[in-house]
Amino acid sequence: MPAIVFVSGAGRKYHFDQQCKAFQTAQELSDLDCGCDTYCTHRLPRMHPLIRMSSTKAAIDGKLPCLTCVPPHLRELDASDSFGHEPTTGISLFGLAETVCQRCTEWGVWYGSADDLRPVHILWPCTSAVVLGLVPPRCPHCKGDGGDPNELGDWIPEVGRHNPYTVPPCPKCHGTGHATP
Repeated sequence: MPAIVFVSGAGRKYHFDQQCKAFQTAQELSDLDCGCDTYCTHRLPRMHPLIRMSSTKAAIDGKLPCLTCVPPHLRELDASDSFGHEPTTGISLFGLAETVCQRCTEWGVWYGSADDLRPVHILWPCTSAVVLGLVPPRCPHCKGDGGDPNELGDWIPEVGRHNPYTVPPCPKCHGTGHATP
């Protein structure tokens, strides 16, 4: 049987406790995020009222459980859900056809002037994909690169540089870039 929980109209979480400190803190942060300078005069408490509903209805509405006040056995959360963090091909700050997260974006300039800020995607894997366990964690030795960080590659005297394509594989992950258990 689903539990009775509380949500606010603008929030992304559902709460088991009406007096949840995380909810109150989020409301205060929302009140301070008006986009004005530090001395604006229209900041007033805008506490959104709590709405009572079942935890199942809250989950269907896209609300996530508050990890502060919702006990683990009352959390309606599918452990296999990717929350939209999937690899796709798109525009990132580094190129036009990169493997990116279809959900995560940041503001940046891919082409045009510095005034032409638009959302561009984050390279895959995004931090959320790693945290959700959708991809294995990166090797701490090579930081997911797969190459041995202690080797620079073969020296090319004609150009006075090392060849990055001749770096041997990482001795810890054997070139996979993934952390080994």
